Amino acid sequence: MRILVTGGTIDKCYLETDGKLWFQESIIGDMLKQGRCTADTSETAAEIAALELDKTIVLTGSMIPHRVGNSDALFNLGCAVAAVQLLPHSVYLAINGETYEWDRVVKNRDLGRFARTAEKH
Repeated sequence: MRILVTGGTIDKCYLETDGKLWFQESIIGDMLKQGRCTADTSETAAEIAALELDKTIVLTGSMIPHRVGNSDALFNLGCAVAAVQLLPHSVYLAINGETYEWDRVVKNRDLGRFARTAEKH
C-alpha cells in the first residue's frame, strides 16, 4: 500500500481567527501548495482511471483540516485504507464513511457531501 499526499484540506494549516487555509511545508514541492480543495475530484479520478492501471486506487479528503478539532480527516483516511485492501482494481472515492466508484459519484455542493449516481458519468 502506498499513500500519496497531494495537498488539499487534510494537510492544510488553519488560522482560526480568519478561517484561512494554507500549506506550511510540503516535501512534495511547490505544486502542492496550490492544494486540491478547489480541484474537481471527478476530473482527477477520470484522469487516473484513463491510465487503466492494474491497481486499486482510493481518493479521499476531508471537509475540515486534520489540525482542527472535530476533523473528519482521520476517519476518511481509515475508510480509504480499508477500501484499498478490499475492493477490486479500479478507482474509488472514500469519504463520509462511504466508498463510491469514480464514475458514479457527484459532489452535491448545496449539501457539502458526495452522492451516489445510478448512471455512469
